[in-house]
Amino acid sequence: VHRVADSTNDMLLRKFSRRESSSCLCVAEMQTKGKGRRGRNWVSPFGKNIYISYGFECEKQSSSFEGLSVAIGIEVAELLFELGFPEVGLKWPNDIMLSKKKLGGILVELVSSKEGKKVAVVIGLGINLALSFEDAKSINQPWAEIGKRLGISRNEFVGRIGAAIINASTTCVGKGFKFYSRKWNRFNVCAGTEIKLLRGSEELSGFDQGVDEKGNLLLKVSGRLVPFNSGEVSINKSSLGN
Repeated sequence: VHRVADSTNDMLLRKFSRRESSSCLCVAEMQTKGKGRRGRNWVSPFGKNIYISYGFECEKQSSSFEGLSVAIGIEVAELLFELGFPEVGLKWPNDIMLSKKKLGGILVELVSSKEGKKVAVVIGLGINLALSFEDAKSINQPWAEIGKRLGISRNEFVGRIGAAIINASTTCVGKGFKFYSRKWNRFNVCAGTEIKLLRGSEELSGFDQGVDEKGNLLLKVSGRLVPFNSGEVSINKSSLGN
């Protein structure tokens, strides 16, 4: 547990590169260089939100981690639903939503050992509990927070979030994403709607048909069902309604 970290993910990546641990959970009160996907900054003011990373070493190949961020999202969404947030949802592959606004995000990073025999998997998760206007001025999308409605202490919430991440990691690596695939549409905020998928400079449009047994996004494009294992979903606001 750290008062201030540059990035909880980076702290674990450094720990694994020095071979100091085979598994570790890292929490910080603040991040000075919080990381989102695609090199974005994750807004991380002191003492307000949840910044947590879990890392572990594994001898399996990277195919064992297919759908990992999606599985973690499902575990976290189930926890939030249990804690009294029925409006919780997920946007593929790593966004946690509340009333169709972004509440949190997941970042999975992999690094191979120098010997090449093991892979270190580091999963970062940020969830908004309380953000001021000043904190959020750099966020370029609608956002949500849950602090005023959270009926348990922040410490207990961190513990339960950590347990959800560890459980998803153990289950997904051990059994594969197939265990979670049937749960996705319970939380999928884009189900059946037309969305855009950004892949580098490429932009595709299609209708969200859920995920397959590897956690790939299934889009109906020109009448064909096409799986995608990477990309960023952009939601047409008119498709989601109010």
